[in-house]
Amino acid sequence: MEQHTKKHARHSFYHLKNALGGLKIAMRGAFLNIKSMLALQIIYSIFYTLIEYSLFQLLLSIALKIDGYSFLNSANIGRFLITPPAIAMLLILFLTACMLTYLNACILLGGFQASLAKQKLRMKDIFLHGCAKGFQRFHFKQLYVALPLFAYQILINLFFFYEICFRINPYSTFLPMLFSKLIYCIPIITFLIFIGIFAVREFFCACYWYLGDFGLKNAKKASVPLVKKNLRAVLSDIVLLNLLVVVLWFILRLLCQIIIVVVVNFFAPADLKVAMVLSFNNTLSIALIWFVTCIGVFLNAAMMTHLFYRFSGNDVILEFHLSYAPDTPLRRIFRACGLVAAGVGVFCFLYYGIYNGALLAERPLSPVQIYCHRGLSSEAPENSLEAIDLAISSLSDGVEIDVQETKDGVVIVCHDSSLKRIAGKKINIADVTYEELKQYDISYYFSKDHEFIYIPTLEEVMSLVKGRAHLLIELKRNSASADLAAKVVGLIEQYEMEYQCSIQSADYAYLRQVNELNPDLTLGYILTTAIGNYYKNDMIDFFCVRSMFVNNTTVAKAHAQGKAVYAWTINTRAEAERMKNAQVDVIITDYPAKAREVIYRDERSSYSIIKLLRLML
Repeated sequence: MEQHTKKHARHSFYHLKNALGGLKIAMRGAFLNIKSMLALQIIYSIFYTLIEYSLFQLLLSIALKIDGYSFLNSANIGRFLITPPAIAMLLILFLTACMLTYLNACILLGGFQASLAKQKLRMKDIFLHGCAKGFQRFHFKQLYVALPLFAYQILINLFFFYEICFRINPYSTFLPMLFSKLIYCIPIITFLIFIGIFAVREFFCACYWYLGDFGLKNAKKASVPLVKKNLRAVLSDIVLLNLLVVVLWFILRLLCQIIIVVVVNFFAPADLKVAMVLSFNNTLSIALIWFVTCIGVFLNAAMMTHLFYRFSGNDVILEFHLSYAPDTPLRRIFRACGLVAAGVGVFCFLYYGIYNGALLAERPLSPVQIYCHRGLSSEAPENSLEAIDLAISSLSDGVEIDVQETKDGVVIVCHDSSLKRIAGKKINIADVTYEELKQYDISYYFSKDHEFIYIPTLEEVMSLVKGRAHLLIELKRNSASADLAAKVVGLIEQYEMEYQCSIQSADYAYLRQVNELNPDLTLGYILTTAIGNYYKNDMIDFFCVRSMFVNNTTVAKAHAQGKAVYAWTINTRAEAERMKNAQVDVIITDYPAKAREVIYRDERSSYSIIKLLRLML
């Protein structure tokens, strides 16, 4: 028994040594063009991610609209995924991913082939050669080559998929429920085993097809016996390589977390330290997962190329020839047009996604959001420009404000219908013009030592918030508010903030007017109580409910109808914890930093570097 154990240990050490040697040789072979190829892989991965993400958001929005859902959660995602629009969406995303994977494989395999053939290439040459050869040999049937590569990517990135899914709603609640039931576990495990066998069986198919110039049928036939003959070496090499990739992720994550904790500890305000560390943790982890996945694809392509030439022997001759002609005036024109098109695409993404606020919009798969109630009213007068600016600086995902009209029809940001509480004057807002209103100091109730602050217009607030945070606008009726809905919609469209603004009101007539003017705007109905079948309303996207009436049943019923639940106003840790457990979608609070601590952690620690680092780990 002891001898058998020692023999097994020697065999394991021998295979580990061979795997490390194979990895070393693969990297040495790729070293000739490694800088160009790594840079190209990162750039390509960025475009891959942008294309898939943008297409996913577009198709998901269309599918949700067709099926009548406002967003996805653990209560409705299962039903949604079996609807025809959702199936069509997944099919389009799958085909797009296969096409992008196919092109990525052509670029990487061509680059590694050139490196092994001792040919130094520029990044442009590697890209153009991969694209040219890929398109020359492309036929829709040839897309089969991408299937084992796509399956292989799923397998090697299972750990990272797990990490991402458990950081994003509704997967963070949906997946534990899924894996807790045997009826769901068996099909998932069976599917993973199937794609695992398929990926290993066809491991060298793309190499024979692309590097060996085999036909698709012959490439499939040649791959299977080559894998069977060298199965142990192939598995040990790729398993070791991907374990090293996971270790790399842990090391990079730890280093980045230490840097963030040190910077936050020394430079962040004391009341924001814990919230900032906890908030940055998820973003940091997802960014590092993307980066390490990108590097992992690069390393696996290098290993695949090395193993192919190592085991194929005399079946394939190592030679490399560029697959595209030298520069001609026509090619330079096409390349210039391509660069211009890429530049326009990046500009459109930055403009519509960031400047225009599309990325700040509440996404169907977004985690719990934290909105500041009337700005950061604990530090500055409510609904003032100062309070709104402080709210954004205090890690708020959005700002909730109230709007109404003055006597001369100006849309201003103010909650009360009179100035008595905020300015100490018995004057109704509907009875004065905006020029008269600007003369009154709303810091009266906040602090007598505070500098003069006036009531801002909605237009001023939109200029301040655009591209920085989500804006939740509550429409409040007064005697001068006959066309308030039309004016607010007009300002949103004028500032191109349709993706960045949501409108809510306790006045259902206002919501109906807004829906008639712009059906694409997100609408919320404010409820002081939550009784009856209020959630069965196709026009409403979310319900804003007083927190005392929110419970698990309330949220579950709304979620089952594809409606979100916003809870107001949560100012204690106990209430924030209750809202978190009830799985509300938005918490509206006067203390965003405290709420964020509860969302990401159960208890607060001291502010030492070690304690802050423990929060992230």
